[in-house]
Amino acid sequence: MTEQPTATDAVLPEDFRFRGSFNLTVDDKGRLSIPAEFRDILVRMGEETLVVSFHAHCLETYPLPLWRVKETEALRLPPDEPDVQQYLRLIGLAVKRTPDKQGRILIPPAMRRHMGLSSDGNGDQDREVVLNGLLTKFEIWSRERWEAQFAQFTQTPEDFAAMSKAVARFKREVQSGTGR
Repeated sequence: MTEQPTATDAVLPEDFRFRGSFNLTVDDKGRLSIPAEFRDILVRMGEETLVVSFHAHCLETYPLPLWRVKETEALRLPPDEPDVQQYLRLIGLAVKRTPDKQGRILIPPAMRRHMGLSSDGNGDQDREVVLNGLLTKFEIWSRERWEAQFAQFTQTPEDFAAMSKAVARFKREVQSGTGR
């Protein structure tokens, strides 16, 4: 059975996917260099603007066309539901960023604090981050939180088996039209 293309596929072809993990440092002014591999994808897309948003214990970073898909989907949700209102508030806090000539974007102080980065600029360890590709977007984590998160889901072969089983279930739901 061939998988049905999604709205994301129409906006972001397979060769434009964000892959890999990068250890970087946020500078004293809150700027973060986007890896050349990711910037190259944006250039090939013809859209260098990124949208950075809050997510759990990290930040999610989308190319602008994919963020627009997310916003369009959000506009279809029932706006009077309290959970939807909270979700829309988070979406409303997102910021657009276009990399400067050195390939850097500015991460606002509130977002740096959310990630668990020190706002006082003391010590390089407090500014170390991990960019993790998630195919259609990438996450920005404080290195400390990323290492804890990564250790949590890679502890045993049973953890991998459980994750694989859950992903297979989600795939079946999506293919049958009953899932996300």
